Amino acid sequence: MFSILTLAQFLHSGKIIHPTAPGNKPLIRYQSGDSLSFLVSESSADFSHLTESQPRPCDEFYAFTPGLPPATRLEDSVSCPILALQVTLFPGQGLCIIGFVTHHAVADASKIMSFIRAWALINSSKPGGDVIRDRLAQANCLPFYDRQNMTNVNGLDSIYWDLIVELSCTTRYTGI
Repeated sequence: MFSILTLAQFLHSGKIIHPTAPGNKPLIRYQSGDSLSFLVSESSADFSHLTESQPRPCDEFYAFTPGLPPATRLEDSVSCPILALQVTLFPGQGLCIIGFVTHHAVADASKIMSFIRAWALINSSKPGGDVIRDRLAQANCLPFYDRQNMTNVNGLDSIYWDLIVELSCTTRYTGI
């Protein structure tokens, strides 16, 4: 339940909708029924080694991070997932790793850290929507989505959106 409260403040359970018609700008949309990918896996990897306080190759952690599902090509747009979560259990050790991947068009490192802080804060709180929202605001964990404060210099928004779709929205077609 607490994770649902976190997702209610962030747009991670929605989709990026990128119209295929030239000139139409993409948007972040949540529709009833939208969900995110959630995977539970089990690993025989050495948990102690993974959690030691020493540098190690990042390749050792890739197995604990999900991939974003492919985008879906609709009749007049491309729908790109925003977030995927993976919980990896380590039998006999009673611990897990929570891995996630998010579409960079929606969240940079700062917003991802804000999401993690909000998730932790909500999970350490007692239920209560308004109280939780107030605590998130006090902890500076609420996301900010007002596009009016963003300036579009020389049409860079279109260039960046087209590049994001080209590089990260691999698609499958669903004839609707």
